[in-house]
Amino acid sequence: TQQKQKQHKIIMAANPCYALIWIILLFIAWPIAVCAAGFWIFLMPFEACFGVIKDCNDFLEKLVLWPRDIGQAIQSCDSSCPTPM
Repeated sequence: TQQKQKQHKIIMAANPCYALIWIILLFIAWPIAVCAAGFWIFLMPFEACFGVIKDCNDFLEKLVLWPRDIGQAIQSCDSSCPTPM
């Protein structure tokens, strides 16, 4: 396990610029996720009645979970941009 930890640290140090970029993106994603969460919670009870709302809620849920994906990209210094789609 120590070998894996050393390899992980080497990988983390390889792309620190990406982590900084995703941290900046995180401050954009948080307000978007907060706004989407309000609409998502409000529309949830109406999902069973209207099919269109189900599609809308699926999209809003992706926006709400977007900061989690960005956090994972920050942790792994991933070079691909995390998107809510």
